[in-house]
Amino acid sequence: MFLDFVSKLKPVFKEDNREFNNLLEIYKQKFLSRQPVLFWYPSSGFDLKALVYFNEKDTSQIYKTPSVDIFVYSDYWNKYTKEFMSLYENFETGSNILFRDCKTNIELTQIIPLNFFSEKDVTNFSKEYKNYLRCSSLGNLVNEPQFWFFLIEIDSCYFGHEYFPVLFCSIENRFLRDNVWKKYGIKFDYICGITDGCRKGGNNECINKNYRDYFPVMKKEKYWITDHFPSGIPESFLQLEVFRNWGFYMMPDDFLSKKKSYLFKIKE
Repeated sequence: MFLDFVSKLKPVFKEDNREFNNLLEIYKQKFLSRQPVLFWYPSSGFDLKALVYFNEKDTSQIYKTPSVDIFVYSDYWNKYTKEFMSLYENFETGSNILFRDCKTNIELTQIIPLNFFSEKDVTNFSKEYKNYLRCSSLGNLVNEPQFWFFLIEIDSCYFGHEYFPVLFCSIENRFLRDNVWKKYGIKFDYICGITDGCRKGGNNECINKNYRDYFPVMKKEKYWITDHFPSGIPESFLQLEVFRNWGFYMMPDDFLSKKKSYLFKIKE
C-alpha cells in the first residue's frame, strides 16, 4: 500500500534522514486504521491550482467528495528538477513564497529530495523499456532525485489556512503506474488529466483518451478531473463541478473565458 511504498523512499542527502523519518512516523500514526485519500496528477508540471481547488472546505462541503490527504504529482521534464534543487539549496536563506496575490498566499514549508530506484534497477528498466520511454525520462532516474516531498502552506481568503502534502515524481506516467503503483497495490481516489501533455506537450499518450488503462490504480469510488476528452465525455462519467480558469494551458490568453475543467464521478 501507499505507506509501504513511502517507507522505501530514501533521502538523497543524509542530513534529511531524521526529518524524513519523523515524517514517516507522523503518517504511519495518521493512517494506522485507514488508507490515505490520494490525488494523482500525471503530467502535472507544478500546477498549484489542483491544491487550491481541492482544499478541504470544497471537497467536504461543495463537491461532497473525499478530502485529499496526499497529492501526487508526476512530470519527467527536468526543468522542474532544476527549479526544485534551487528551492532546496536556498530553503533556509531564500524566499519560499511560491505565489501571492491579494487573496491567496502559497508558501513552501518543507522540501526533501528522495530516491527509490537503484542504478541497477534503472539499467534493467532501460533494456526492458527502450522502445517505451523517452531516454531523458530514464536518465533522470539515475542523475537526479526521483521523488520530492513538499509541504505547502496556503492562506486563502476563501478557505482559510491549510497544509498540503505533495509527493512529486520525476518519472513518466505509465512507467510510474506500471512499476510502482501497480506493484505496491496503490489506489487513487482522484486522477487529474488537466492538459496532460497530449497537445503540444511531451507526454507519450493522452490519459483522457486511455482513461480505462488507469482504472487498475483507482479505488472503487473514483473521480476524474479533466479539461478535455478527445472523443467526448464517456457515459460512465457524472459531472459534479466546473472549474473556471483552470486548464487548456496552450490556449492564448484571449480564450481565458473558455478555459474550464470538470470534476467527474465515475459510475461502474
